[in-house]
Amino acid sequence: MIPEKKIVLTVSEVADILNICKPYAYNLFAEPDFPGMKIGNRYLVRKDKFFSWMENHLKEDADNETEKGKSQETASRA
Repeated sequence: MIPEKKIVLTVSEVADILNICKPYAYNLFAEPDFPGMKIGNRYLVRKDKFFSWMENHLKEDADNETEKGKSQETASRA
């Protein structure tokens, strides 16, 4: 559980939230669209930016699934 007053998340916390391993969480921090930052030797992400990023990706995934379903439906009619 992440304390409400906490402003930034660590790699371990990101991994826990997403239920992924730490090495994969580090890979996320290397992605150009991920809002993380490196301060010294620590990787951090602002909590609000992380959850916005996550919501955007969930929405994109849902939109892609909808488009995929429409394409498959059209192909099956042909």
